[in-house]
Amino acid sequence: MRQSIFVVKFKRQFWAGLAAITYLALAVLLFFLIIQRVNHVKRIKSTRSYVNLGNASFVKSNFDMAISDYNEAIRLNPKNAVAYEERGLAYVMKMDLDKAIDNFSESIRLNPKDAIVYCERGGIYDAKGEYDNAINDFDEALRIDPKNIKALLK
Repeated sequence: MRQSIFVVKFKRQFWAGLAAITYLALAVLLFFLIIQRVNHVKRIKSTRSYVNLGNASFVKSNFDMAISDYNEAIRLNPKNAVAYEERGLAYVMKMDLDKAIDNFSESIRLNPKDAIVYCERGGIYDAKGEYDNAINDFDEALRIDPKNIKALLK
């Protein structure tokens, strides 16, 4: 049975149209997948996200992973005093007191009005037997926050 030219042209146009719609749908899908991935990368690249990830690892006693997350937060924002403080606490838990002091010192350099970090560093100095440094840190914590119980108790 012979098909008319009209039917043949219609079939060609139908398949060409279907192919075009398929390619368009794939392009749109790919576009949305790329946008979704870019938004995910933007979200995870925030300093706060890495500090939060580090805190979650810290709570699980995975101090190496916590330090790695804090390192990434610091890489993204080297002026984030909280990331240095949190990394210092992780080093305390690993009993690497010198690195803890270095991190607390950097946190204090970036945010000298945080009495809590002075207390944390003072506690490490106290544990190391560096009593003059410990007293200086506790005195500074009290100067910043006269009602700081932690500094008063030391």
